[in-house]
Amino acid sequence: MILLATLLLDYNLRPRVIMLDKFQWEPVLNALLDRIPNVFIRQGTVHREATIDAIGAVARGLGSHDAFVLFPEGHDFSLRRRITAIDNLRQRGHEELAGKADQMANVLAPRIGGVTAAIAAAPEADVAVCLVGTDRRLDRGPGGPTGPLHRRAVALCNQPPARMMDSGRTRETGGGPMGRFQAPTRPIVSPLERDFLALQRHLLMDKVCGVRELSGQAEFGRLRDLICQSGTDCLRHFGNGYLSEGGLALQQNPDEFAALCLFLKRRGPFSTYLEIGSASGGTGLFLSREIGFDLAMSIDDGEHSRASEQKVNLAGFKEFVGSSHSPEAATFLEATLQGLPLDLAFVDGDHTEEGVWKDIEMLLPFCLPGTLIVVHDTRACAGVEIAWLRATWEGIITPLAEFIGDQKPLGIGVGRVN
Repeated sequence: MILLATLLLDYNLRPRVIMLDKFQWEPVLNALLDRIPNVFIRQGTVHREATIDAIGAVARGLGSHDAFVLFPEGHDFSLRRRITAIDNLRQRGHEELAGKADQMANVLAPRIGGVTAAIAAAPEADVAVCLVGTDRRLDRGPGGPTGPLHRRAVALCNQPPARMMDSGRTRETGGGPMGRFQAPTRPIVSPLERDFLALQRHLLMDKVCGVRELSGQAEFGRLRDLICQSGTDCLRHFGNGYLSEGGLALQQNPDEFAALCLFLKRRGPFSTYLEIGSASGGTGLFLSREIGFDLAMSIDDGEHSRASEQKVNLAGFKEFVGSSHSPEAATFLEATLQGLPLDLAFVDGDHTEEGVWKDIEMLLPFCLPGTLIVVHDTRACAGVEIAWLRATWEGIITPLAEFIGDQKPLGIGVGRVN
């Protein structure tokens, strides 16, 4: 009901609904849904073909003010149901999907008939996938403690139904103690996805630490004063209390950066640190002095006019000059870390959505659950903001903080790798 109310009231969309017929026993649902296009699914193979035809009919002719909502039919996991579901895929000629489902040992194979029928009937429509997990269970129960919640908004315009299982994020557990993530290539953001991202921004700001939560503390004031005394790259652009240009040539909002430093001091210690996009190196040097690292690394294109100034002052510093998206960058990290995981990564390189996403993708194989990823310019650059919100939406990282200053805001997001 919350989802339907959101579509109606917040997005002015007319829903068309698919759900199990047992919900007709709920008087409110029965009364409301009988007034909009709907299909109530009856369980059992004898009704399968008629149900799929009805789903396609409801999805056909979707307009810009319509929303097709499918509440999937679910079952509790059992080994027998898993084997039966995989066999059913093979019997219907979906050998590739059956093979992929066979590799997922702990979940049932997806039932693709209704979704495929809907996409075939409305191939021009975007698809939002919302997976409600077990992150808010009130008791531990037989399933153990609560788990992470994954959210996705995936544009599947004109994507062949047979490739639906290839969409979204996959995680493989092989490849060493840290595992390997494989992130998808991102399509252009659709208007619907932008609305979802705006909603995610609203939800995010309600639950993470911000500048105001830390600004009243004495240590915050000391850090802010020290940042302003350290100098900026450009007074006109960054301003906001800096006393001069030069020095560390920081490209930071003093309020945001002071809050970040204080936040990291409380979360430390951090042994290994990576910075993607170092400019003159002032950010890394300041963090090294205040936080302290055993190993500090930089991946930077070296094109800033003062690129080499501060890096020589970093103890235990290792540098790769080149593109963070190149295979050589990952090779550099592997050789430098020598099996150690990253504790802290600061992403401030390519500021396009695709660029930030590639940087996160490159980092993940070297991260453990709990590694902190800091993303800079989450408010100043639209591409960075989209990538940051998507990473939190999709459950790749859990957002812990977003520091946004009142004057000349740039935005610094902090997330923990799941």
